[in-house]
Formats: sequence, structure tokens, C-alpha cells
Amino acid sequence: MKELSGERDDWDVDQPKAFAEEVFGTKEKSQKWMRTEVVSLGCTRPIDMMSNPEDRKSVGGVLVKIQEGFS
Repeated sequence: MKELSGERDDWDVDQPKAFAEEVFGTKEKSQKWMRTEVVSLGCTRPIDMMSNPEDRKSVGGVLVKIQEGFS
């Protein structure tokens, strides 16, 4: 699922949500994160960024950093 951080601009709405579940281990934890303001996303909730492909790419990038221990 790390391809979310790559050059792709065509992610559908469900891809960042599924990746969040993979990163956090449970649906409940990923949903909580999606509804929490994230500083590295400009204090925006990831769930509020799902309508724009560029915003979904940003969410995916933050998730990769979390998965790799950088955030």
C-alpha cells in the first residue's frame, strides 16, 4: 500500500482510509485518526481531505511517514 506516497494522483476515496487501517492496525484506530486534526496536514482532519486527489495524496504521505516512524 506504500504506493500511496508515490506519483499517483488517481487514488479513490477508499485508498487512504484502507491504508490508515493498515498503518494503525484496526478500523477503530484508523477512524479516530481520520477524525483528528493533524498538524502536518495544516491542522485539518484527514477525513475532510478525501474529496480532492491532491489532498488524498497528502494524507497518504503522512500515513507513510507514520508507518515508517517519522511522524
